[in-house]
Amino acid sequence: MGTAFAPTEPPGGDDQGSVTPRALAISCALMPLLALWVVQSELIWYSGHSTAISLFYHVTVVILALAAVNLAVRRRWPRAALSAGELLTIYVMLSVAGTLCSHDLLQILIPMLSYPRYAANPQNRWDEILLPLVKPWSIVTDLDACRSLAVGNGTLYRMGVFLAWLKPLAFWSAFLLALMMALLFINVFFRQPWTEKERLSFPIIQIPLLIATDLPSLLKSRLFWLGFGVAAAIDVWNGFSFLHPAIPAIPIVKAFEFRDYFVERPWSSIAATTVYLYPFVIGLTYFLPTDLAFSCWFFSRP
Repeated sequence: MGTAFAPTEPPGGDDQGSVTPRALAISCALMPLLALWVVQSELIWYSGHSTAISLFYHVTVVILALAAVNLAVRRRWPRAALSAGELLTIYVMLSVAGTLCSHDLLQILIPMLSYPRYAANPQNRWDEILLPLVKPWSIVTDLDACRSLAVGNGTLYRMGVFLAWLKPLAFWSAFLLALMMALLFINVFFRQPWTEKERLSFPIIQIPLLIATDLPSLLKSRLFWLGFGVAAAIDVWNGFSFLHPAIPAIPIVKAFEFRDYFVERPWSSIAATTVYLYPFVIGLTYFLPTDLAFSCWFFSRP
């Protein structure tokens, strides 16, 4: 394990800045598609929760595809190619958008806005105990609108339902905007001490940074293709195992469970301990300093 490397900036197409109109346009055009991807996989399929880990793979895949197309554009039309800064701008904007529509934010927030009114009944007496303490403009109070979301067979584009959701959505949108701005200011505040004084490596950003700044070197690396091939082969094999249970799966996520071996006292007290094995975590660990990687492993919760 070692500290992070610093990819070099590729020549050509890198003199137009980072936050440009075309970078903003590409980001805004991709946001609805990636939001649909996240909601479909995390909420409907309830599988492959890309926003449950720090490195959003659905955004990384898009940046990899854009960077690969950008290589072809740079060879043919050098001045039209996206700069590394523009690719990173797209990455940041798509990551923030992925955070908003993620499993742990809007996918939970939206049902919570209608649940207090929908679940209120004479038995729990929420109408008397809970709802008077909640601001009416922060939740949906129209029972028909709440029932449309909970039961289905409804649409947001009916005037009555739309007006019922308008105030709470406006309030929470303003709150989330303020929250994102506060987090941005915190990042600006800590940028100098963390990057210039502490010289932190920020392992999560190293992969997108390398894709945006030096993709040809990455594609020529045999170690990259070796690691990618091993991880992809295991994942594809386990996918076939899920579809066809007769095929034995390779135990990657739950590699070792203590309950299978420690069944007698006092060792049965640690039966709930499970050793997890995630290839992407192993890869990211190589970007961490050795002492920090050891601390993450030693003090991690089983």
